Amino acid sequence: MKWAWGCEQSPEAAGTAHEYLQRAEAAKITWPLGPKWDDDRLEAALFGGPPRSRPAVLPMPDFADLHRQRQQHRHLTQQLLWEEYRQANPDGYQYSRFCELYRRWRRKQDVVLRQEHKAGGEAVRGLGGHHDPHT
Repeated sequence: MKWAWGCEQSPEAAGTAHEYLQRAEAAKITWPLGPKWDDDRLEAALFGGPPRSRPAVLPMPDFADLHRQRQQHRHLTQQLLWEEYRQANPDGYQYSRFCELYRRWRRKQDVVLRQEHKAGGEAVRGLGGHHDPHT
């Protein structure tokens, strides 16, 4: 089969093509495939069982909570957040889609500047730098 596909990889070669060739040999699949071979049958022969079905709606990450965690822990990366999300949701979004959805969520958030003022402290000056006489 590997000669029909034009592959001349050594047994030491790593990669998806080599792995698939090993699976095909273990399953005793010959090339060319007969007319009764469809994608489902081939996947079942190569990977041992029917293909996994993906849920129609993937679980949406709680981006507000994830953002809060990133604010609290400076060294927490988006990659780590995604890995935690995937541990909790094995059929969830892939990393690239997760990042895209997070960027979209961030763009929709209002930007708010919060300043803490202590009673009796210095008054805020106007744009011209002049002190407001009413304060």
